Amino acid sequence: MKKFMCAFALAVSWCCSARADFTITWQTNPVTLTPGATVTVSGTLTNTDALPVYLNADDTVTTEEDLVVDDLPFVSGAPDVLQPGASWTGPMLTLTAGPLMSAGTSTATITVIGGANEDGATDLAELALDVRVTPLYGDVNGDGIVSFADVVQAMQVAGGLSSQAKFDAADVAPKAPDGTIGDFVLDIQDAVRIARRLAGLEAAWP
Repeated sequence: MKKFMCAFALAVSWCCSARADFTITWQTNPVTLTPGATVTVSGTLTNTDALPVYLNADDTVTTEEDLVVDDLPFVSGAPDVLQPGASWTGPMLTLTAGPLMSAGTSTATITVIGGANEDGATDLAELALDVRVTPLYGDVNGDGIVSFADVVQAMQVAGGLSSQAKFDAADVAPKAPDGTIGDFVLDIQDAVRIARRLAGLEAAWP
């Protein structure tokens, strides 16, 4: 029976394996999220040892406290025992970026724990995942969705009635011919462009 463990860390190494005969690989790395979004990441476990390996527990850490890492897919889906020469591929982690999470790159790491029997508590393998958060363009108020409330918020900021805004998500105008957006100013142009997007007049976004 695999046990759940979770922890936060300020820093982790990119990748290392505790045993040369047991490895983890990600199906996708890096993964990209917008604030408020959730994604499930799959991986492959491989036992190249001549003996069975019991998968008894796991540990997860992240470098960003606003990034929620859930190992339930691994706990509920991975086999309790991986036979010699066998591999298993399936969902391992579900990642959720907090609605106010800033754009940037963070890391989530899983360590699979087990051994030669059900009592084994050796770190079998550890693998880090690069998680890139990009702005949810148009989400001015940072509630995880783009709505006309964001248009109102952008207009209030542009009019000097408020200073509350997720600037990296709000600065969507102007849009240059080469596809770049923004002018490092939150003004009425941004509010108008978000409104046009909500009205279906901005097909290419952002």
